[in-house]
Amino acid sequence: NKIIRLCPDDAEGYSYRADLYQDLERYEDAIKDYNRAIKRSEADECLYNARGYCKFMLNQYEASIKDYNKALEINPNFERAYYNIARSYLHMDEIKTSLKYVEMAIMFNKNDNDYYFYRGLAYEFLENFEQAEKDYTKSLELKKTGYAYITRAELRYSQGKYREAVHDCSKAIKLNPDSYEAYKLRGDAKDELKEYQGAIRDYNKAIELNPEDKQLYNLRGVVHAKLKDYSKAIKDFRTALKIDPNYEGAMKNLKKAMDEKHAERQKHAKQLKFNFGYVENSIQKAREYLVHKNYNEALKLCKEVLSVSPKNEKVYNYMGVAYFELGEYDKALKSYKRAVEIRPDYAKAYCNIGVVQEVLGEYNEAIKYYDKAISVDSNFEQAYINRKNITNYLNRLAREEDDED
Repeated sequence: NKIIRLCPDDAEGYSYRADLYQDLERYEDAIKDYNRAIKRSEADECLYNARGYCKFMLNQYEASIKDYNKALEINPNFERAYYNIARSYLHMDEIKTSLKYVEMAIMFNKNDNDYYFYRGLAYEFLENFEQAEKDYTKSLELKKTGYAYITRAELRYSQGKYREAVHDCSKAIKLNPDSYEAYKLRGDAKDELKEYQGAIRDYNKAIELNPEDKQLYNLRGVVHAKLKDYSKAIKDFRTALKIDPNYEGAMKNLKKAMDEKHAERQKHAKQLKFNFGYVENSIQKAREYLVHKNYNEALKLCKEVLSVSPKNEKVYNYMGVAYFELGEYDKALKSYKRAVEIRPDYAKAYCNIGVVQEVLGEYNEAIKYYDKAISVDSNFEQAYINRKNITNYLNRLAREEDDED
């Protein structure tokens, strides 16, 4: 401002102030000052190029092209103007014209990453995906930028190259850890790769960075539903609808998740009912096998029952009986002890442990387990009988030893 007051006929002050307005994204104010600067310095191609950029940012694409062309009239070798014209035509969906101008920019300068990036965009719009990927790669070779990695990741994702898309997103995140777009896209790719927990972690981070994005909650909800975690899925869909009550995608997904949750509950209830009947019938059948001394058949059936009812103390007790009768005392002990782990007040299993210990000659251990059986069931007659028999046996042994002395 001071330069303008001191030198009102000089373009320099207006140009400097216009540049500052441009940096502040005050494009209309910038254009006014560029107009004043151009009036004082009509042969400066940079002023036309800068004014064209401001018009581009205001979506005045045709007007921006006129300014860029004026810059080229002054300086036909002004490579940036060719590039800027290409950008404007790209936004006007005149893709082939855009491609022509960006190739002219590359002809002047083969080392500018932006030129290859925009040519890649043009090729992608023309569905020349192979050339588009090559240009994005060339742009990244010249300069590693987050936007180029994300754009190449989007292209690779659309082509089903999900692992490569994950790689590009990771590179973008390393350059810009606050890029929620990169986390979202990486989550999308991991979802396609069926890496659902990884997808959820990426969506979590994206939501942390951009908590008002309804799509992120919807996407995370879909993954939760794939994992059959319907409660979390429903919560996410409802959050998306809280942000936008008219979000049709979330509405459909919410209804689907609620229906699937209901169906899963019914299926589970039906399975429980089936399992209960199967288990009870099988336990009865195993008992019959034991009565008829078909110990191996009893064991086989018990193991089948454990596949659907892994914490059934009766099954372990019956397995212990079968192993005991087959003389496999270690396995019998292991089965009985598993039974009392599941049900600490299972007097019959404690008594059976005592029987095994007695057979193994561990009489004090046997008495301890008979005592335990009685402590949990004071009416368990067999435990009293066994304890009395072993006590009498030990007393008789003691008397015989005294007589020998």
